[in-house]
Amino acid sequence: MTNADLRMAVRRLRQSPTFTLVAVLSLALGIGVSTSVYALTFTLFFAPPAGVDQPDRLVRICRLRNGQPEGHELSYAEYVYYRDQATVFTEVASDNNVRLLTDPENGYPLLAAVVSPSYFTVLGLRPHAGRFFLPDEDTATGHHEVVVLSHGFWQRRFAGDARRIGGFLTLDGTAYTIVGVAPPGFEGSSAGWAPDVFVPPRAVFSEADLANRKNEQLDLIGRLRPGRTVAEAHAEMTVLASRLEQTDPGTTRGGGLSVSKLRGLDPEARSSEARLPALLVAASACLLTIACVNLAGLLQTRHAARGKEIAIRLALGAGRGRMVRQLLTESFLLSTLGGGAGLVVAWWGKTLLERAYARDMFEGTRHFYPLTLDARAFLLTLLIAVATGVVFGLVPALQASRPVLVPALKEDASAPRRSRLRTAFLVVQVALSLVLLIGAALVIQSARSVSRNPGFDAGHVAYFNLAPARAGYRGDKATLYAGDVRRRLESLSFVESISFSWVPPPFWFSTADIFLPGQTPARPDDRLRVPVNWISARFFETLRIPMIQGRGIEQRDIDQSRSVVVLNEALAVRLWAEQDPVGRTVMVDGKPSEVVGIVRYEGLRAGGDTAHPYLFCSDTGRRQQSSLFVRVKGEVSAALPTLRREILAAGPGVPINQATSLTSVLADQQSDVRIAMGLLSFAGVLALLLTTLGLYGVVALWVGQRTREIGIRVALGARSAGIVALVLRQGLRLVLIGLPLGLAAALAAVRLLSSYLYGVSATDAATFSAIAALLAGVALVACYVPARRAMRVDPVRALRQ
Repeated sequence: MTNADLRMAVRRLRQSPTFTLVAVLSLALGIGVSTSVYALTFTLFFAPPAGVDQPDRLVRICRLRNGQPEGHELSYAEYVYYRDQATVFTEVASDNNVRLLTDPENGYPLLAAVVSPSYFTVLGLRPHAGRFFLPDEDTATGHHEVVVLSHGFWQRRFAGDARRIGGFLTLDGTAYTIVGVAPPGFEGSSAGWAPDVFVPPRAVFSEADLANRKNEQLDLIGRLRPGRTVAEAHAEMTVLASRLEQTDPGTTRGGGLSVSKLRGLDPEARSSEARLPALLVAASACLLTIACVNLAGLLQTRHAARGKEIAIRLALGAGRGRMVRQLLTESFLLSTLGGGAGLVVAWWGKTLLERAYARDMFEGTRHFYPLTLDARAFLLTLLIAVATGVVFGLVPALQASRPVLVPALKEDASAPRRSRLRTAFLVVQVALSLVLLIGAALVIQSARSVSRNPGFDAGHVAYFNLAPARAGYRGDKATLYAGDVRRRLESLSFVESISFSWVPPPFWFSTADIFLPGQTPARPDDRLRVPVNWISARFFETLRIPMIQGRGIEQRDIDQSRSVVVLNEALAVRLWAEQDPVGRTVMVDGKPSEVVGIVRYEGLRAGGDTAHPYLFCSDTGRRQQSSLFVRVKGEVSAALPTLRREILAAGPGVPINQATSLTSVLADQQSDVRIAMGLLSFAGVLALLLTTLGLYGVVALWVGQRTREIGIRVALGARSAGIVALVLRQGLRLVLIGLPLGLAAALAAVRLLSSYLYGVSATDAATFSAIAALLAGVALVACYVPARRAMRVDPVRALRQ
């Protein structure tokens, strides 16, 4: 590539601003989306913790369950054993999943990382102010409680005042001495959860818990000695685990240990969090392929329009290599401009993904992944741009540089050559566009189903996540507290009803064994496991879940500690078929319970799935009910301050982890569906636009090349309808080839969407048919515009050319 080639390429592109703009924008969108998705994937799975020293020497050690790593399932006693016995590490630290500790000054919960004193030295951190934990502040008794603040919390809470070091911070009623501040930029050892404070294990575990090898709540972090590898660490830890199991068979349960690089998410979150990035990668790959194929098609169409110019230059002695280099320079320049604009799109896409992934899990606490466009992202963008220019510009350049000179030098060729490559490009665009559009349509229907029919009426319902146990309310004291909250809220004129439950539907975190008396399953595999929720009185009235038979759980059931249950229709039919279940007895985890009612509740389920069984149990003290629902008149946002004030009056020290509307809870919990819908909709619309432009360009070029033939047909008496039909057949045959391929590809690809579809089947025939018809209709319009131009060809002027 010479300066002369570059100057000519710039001049040619400036002469065709519309072509240049369309090509650059299509590439920018494809490259930018791919780069932003890469930034998300890198953060979730490959990024080391920010601010640590020599991250390649850091490893995470966790339990293996069925061959898969499970986070936070090692005990403190195991940590001490591995810390003292392992030789492959310079040091080992324990790292507990973040806990919630309440700051009484603002009533908000704080994310607290429970870490051993060696945690900071293993990570190679230096305190920004003060110091970190001392070795004897780990489990030693007789010492005051200590806390290290994150830099962000120190700035928010104390405005970065260094005089606060040595002062006190009250958490859950206990005074902690502030001994130091973590360095800026450090946000914990796992992606997504940035701790506000760091406390030693004895702050939340008793001495008995620390000594109990079955109290499994930790992961380990180790720093490899120089020259040692992860494989060597895994081998040594396997030997140590085997020795420990021989001395205490109940410790490792035969699962073994996993040793891996300290990267991204916790092991326990990787499998669940990997589904959405896999979908985003697939969608962005489709979009980038469509953009690249569209560029190749545009270049080929442009080169075909310049056929006479190229033929003249070749006839005057220009070598084929010179022509290929010139045409390739133009495509390379286009892809470079597209890559530069793609960085702007990537920054915009990164911001959107950060906002979409962020969730307000608790008041004052945000689950957030900070995405960065670092040197790796820049190099990826550059690589994609260069590869696009070379690969998708080379083939059209090679084809354009070998024209048949004699026909090309004439004013017009009566029989232009057909381009199979151009046809293949359009077929691929049609097929991939159909895949993206079908995926977008399915996820849009799923999102509407989640918001409109979650199985209950979430409108006008306030949701509070309470933690009375952290304020010492347990047993009878917790019951009295719940009764006081109920009385205070029911006295408010705008409150219609209230109720408690263990978790908010439709999210079920526990199951129970269900069987009829005298029918105890002989094998564990024969047991019926049913999602279960523990609820209080007026639960179904508050959430407006329809009662079909019998009654709901009442306050007298709770007061008398009666074990009563309410079944949904699916469970009732499965247990008793056509018989009336009300008044019968069912065994729940081996204990008899009376069935008092049947409700119409199906939860969230994919279209085509049968209704799942669900069970609602009266709370008899086995569960700490933390979810409070309050149905109000009017807007929930207006009622929240008053409701919060009354709840705090009932128990001033009880933390309120979350106070919001139930619709917001549903939206946060189903944010994956919203993200998938947004990206697939954007990719589908863009793919449809690019395909329409590509189809229009091909048909318009065909009409321009066959102007003389069309003029002859008109002169010989061909009607306008016949000319239009001739042109439409040329374009629509490409669509008819691409549609079956796209439908087949969509059927294979929708399995990636299965976990995001509620209320609609992944193979919904109506959706597939409607999207195929939509694409065919848009293609018809794209072909009809040049067809109208062909219909108006003046035969006299056409024959003179």
